[in-house]
Amino acid sequence: MDLVDKLFVEIFDTVNKEYKKHLKTVDQQYPFRLLKISDEVITQGRRIHDPELFIESLTKRCIDINKEIMSRYIDYLSIHP
Repeated sequence: MDLVDKLFVEIFDTVNKEYKKHLKTVDQQYPFRLLKISDEVITQGRRIHDPELFIESLTKRCIDINKEIMSRYIDYLSIHP
């Protein structure tokens, strides 16, 4: 890891240790939810551009794939690799 990576890891580790109780309270008040903006699903991870890999990734995580809802997004991935 380079210096910047180490710096961020250290910062977040320290915040997690020092403010664990506060972070837990905030997490209970504002649980993590996916934000859907237009047809783009925003998460804290990297976006998968391959439709088959995207479906496989969701299936491995036991996430139910609603074809009606996800079809436009999957079609978009097929058109815009």
